Amino acid sequence: MVLGIDDGGFKSVLSLSFGDKDNRRAWEMVFSSLKERGLEGSAVQLGIMDGLPGLGAAFTEAFRQARVARCWVHKAANVFPRVPRRYQAAFQGDWDLVQYAQDGAAARAAFEGLKEHWTKDCPEGVEWMEKDLEALLVHYDFPKAHWDALRTTNPIERVHKEFKRRSKAMEQMGPDGLRALLAFTALKLEFGWMQTSIVASNLQHLVYKKKREARLDELTKGLLN
Repeated sequence: MVLGIDDGGFKSVLSLSFGDKDNRRAWEMVFSSLKERGLEGSAVQLGIMDGLPGLGAAFTEAFRQARVARCWVHKAANVFPRVPRRYQAAFQGDWDLVQYAQDGAAARAAFEGLKEHWTKDCPEGVEWMEKDLEALLVHYDFPKAHWDALRTTNPIERVHKEFKRRSKAMEQMGPDGLRALLAFTALKLEFGWMQTSIVASNLQHLVYKKKREARLDELTKGLLN
């Protein structure tokens, strides 16, 4: 699935395709299809992704003006298993200083502090974070009101979860029926997203990440039920 966010901060499902998500050729076909359907390639500024093999390269080849961002949630899933359990809580504190810094310069300074503090005890965790550091910090180059949305691919994960829940309940449905079901689900989401920008005031006052995530989940469930 490809989810887009326009200049006004409104989300839209741009593509739903059946295929192997780990296959670069499959992604090349998805991006080619998007452009054939009218997406202006030079207008695409950023692609947020979870590090699937070949996806970043296929994306930048299709959208040459765009940059690649890594999802912080997926990156954490790669990094924290490489941090000894006894250090994970403290490492998380320094990780958050980078993720939720006031600006890009502060984020880079926070990472240097993290690197100095943890390289001795958690060298592999630091290394895995550093190798994608620039892609993790790209969101700081965009409007601050968009940062929370640009840090993660969680909105896609929420939609995937809903798709799986609905399709699992209808195991006897054929391919055409399944496509119709998924399209209907996406359209219901679109209708709600047209009313709720990623910079909507009812999200901006939720300064605590867990509360914000819970509110976004609540909004999504409300749209789908």
